[in-house]
Amino acid sequence: DNLPIEPMYQYPVGNIIAVALAGYSTRKVNYEETPSSWSVFWDKIFRKKRYKIPNLPSILINSLTINSRQKQESTKSKVSLYFELDLQGVGFLENNKWKNIQNKGYKQTQEYLKALEEKDKFWLN
Repeated sequence: DNLPIEPMYQYPVGNIIAVALAGYSTRKVNYEETPSSWSVFWDKIFRKKRYKIPNLPSILINSLTINSRQKQESTKSKVSLYFELDLQGVGFLENNKWKNIQNKGYKQTQEYLKALEEKDKFWLN
């Protein structure tokens, strides 16, 4: 669960703010038709690179991401504020970019809060 808000239901809070760390990129498939397994096999053997097929670890990670994303979509309606930080360009295990990620998140959060309508700024009431 990449956006665990259920534990917050245990506390007497009036508003929950959820921040999702998005790094999702859209991948387009440009095949006229799905290549056969033999086509993919020969493509690999002769290193033509006509087909870019995801490998097994990529498929597993994408499956977990889809499941988490689905849960995240259902979570959105249960919080007072929800927004996603755009962390494209930051890899899953790139801990050495922490300062850059922190600055990016801070700037995006400021922009998001400034763009909110006054009625949605519950902390000012």
